[in-house]
Amino acid sequence: MSENAEQQPCDADPNNADRYPAKIDLGVLLCFEEETGNFLWQHSNQKLPTGRVHDWPDQGVCSTPVVDGDRLWYVSNRGEVVCLDTEGFHDGEDDGPILHDGAVLVENADVVWRFDMMKELGVHQADGFQNLPALEDVTESVLSLDSI
Repeated sequence: MSENAEQQPCDADPNNADRYPAKIDLGVLLCFEEETGNFLWQHSNQKLPTGRVHDWPDQGVCSTPVVDGDRLWYVSNRGEVVCLDTEGFHDGEDDGPILHDGAVLVENADVVWRFDMMKELGVHQADGFQNLPALEDVTESVLSLDSI
């Protein structure tokens, strides 16, 4: 990781990181190269507007990511199951259908899809999501998740 790592741009999808000074509280997932420990990309999410009722201050991402092949899933601080491309934009591809507005920085996460559990399922977290997505069945078209 570079010596200016704390100033690296982050991806709030599609908000560019340079809008967020270090004093802004975010949920952040960082990715590093396994062999070298070099910083690859990060995925950041703004805190929920409801504050400590759903998204406790100064607590970031509490979910452990699950990786299978070139896909990574985790539960964000906003209660969203997020699927990311493990290669980020280093492969030169936007694996969307979530398209990124503006300039795509290689340091940003490549979001494949996201599912908002609070909106779609009526789930209400207390202080934050600490859930681990458990993969049951992964195919090209279907991913079944259990939250444990």
